[in-house]
Amino acid sequence: MKLLHYIFVLILLTSSDYLSACDCKELGGLDSLREKGFRFSDLVFHGELLEITDSSFSIRVIESFKGEYQSETIIGKAVTSCSLFPKHKGQWIIYANYNTNETYIDISQCLSSRSRVEPWCTYCYDPPPPPQLKNKMTKEEKLVEERAFNQYERDTKMKAVEDWDRELVLLRQMRELRKYD
Repeated sequence: MKLLHYIFVLILLTSSDYLSACDCKELGGLDSLREKGFRFSDLVFHGELLEITDSSFSIRVIESFKGEYQSETIIGKAVTSCSLFPKHKGQWIIYANYNTNETYIDISQCLSSRSRVEPWCTYCYDPPPPPQLKNKMTKEEKLVEERAFNQYERDTKMKAVEDWDRELVLLRQMRELRKYD
């Protein structure tokens, strides 16, 4: 029973992005989020998260797909309860909007901005299946359940990384199509 308790706490801690006060309306799956993110964002780009402070972050633009920016390094801040504050340095796909003065960007956690290190996004993938709630599980049953959960995590992460890589290709295609509109 303790193992189930620890697994439940681990799931809650690792899925804290789902536990925010933001009320994202159901925007559909990953394809729908990409399309809506592209349409409703001022900036869409592939970047590298360089620095994280208590109140801001800086991202170097590697490749731009939509929007104009003043500098190769863009500053961002969390503005609302729906703002995404990046936690992992490295490569990101960003769907963002400028604040009113265009001095920094705000990334909505409702869209599909995400890092390659942690390529999950809100509503992109189904949550893990709930653990079996048996009063007296044998050690073997606990081990089987733990292995199944670990396999689910590995499979989902592998799919999410593939989706992230595929999204870069799709964004390049979308940028090319916009040139001819």
